[in-house]
Amino acid sequence: MKPNLEIEKSIIEKDLKKCFSNYGNKLVYLKQRWEDEQDYEDFNEYKKIIKSIFKKFRFNVEVIHEDFHITLIHKIGIWCTDIKIKSNSFSYGFSKLVYKN
Repeated sequence: MKPNLEIEKSIIEKDLKKCFSNYGNKLVYLKQRWEDEQDYEDFNEYKKIIKSIFKKFRFNVEVIHEDFHITLIHKIGIWCTDIKIKSNSFSYGFSKLVYKN
């Protein structure tokens, strides 16, 4: 049976919006703090916190850049989600994963 990509994408977006609703302020705070403290703090500590937040919403974090561009793979596994955390907002987009045979 062929997967319904739009249904899967809506499930991922629902989980992403729940994450932002529950932890959006914390993610923005981490971004702002990193901008102020990056000369003294270890970014790996930030990565641990960010990974633990997204894991609660069925996301695996693939990459976290120091500019808070984050790449996620949802448990469904069909879509890659790119997030950019900004000083007071978020942007995100989806790409379909294509696996090499």
